[in-house]
Amino acid sequence: MGAHTAPLELHVEATAFLASLRSRGLSPKTERAAGCLALYLHHSVERCLEWRRERFLPLSGFQQWAVTELLS
Repeated sequence: MGAHTAPLELHVEATAFLASLRSRGLSPKTERAAGCLALYLHHSVERCLEWRRERFLPLSGFQQWAVTELLS
């Protein structure tokens, strides 16, 4: 991967959300989408961004991070 320094870690809220999806028997596609949310939360926490109040520019930064770090 690129210059990403911190290992991906489980995010408490995202993990709880994924568990609730799994326990309700929802589509695996829904669970995959929630996995993207977990990546977003990891990205936000790593950069000390308040993920509950994000605006366009931090979301754009996440998109750029995901493309350069995860797809490289």
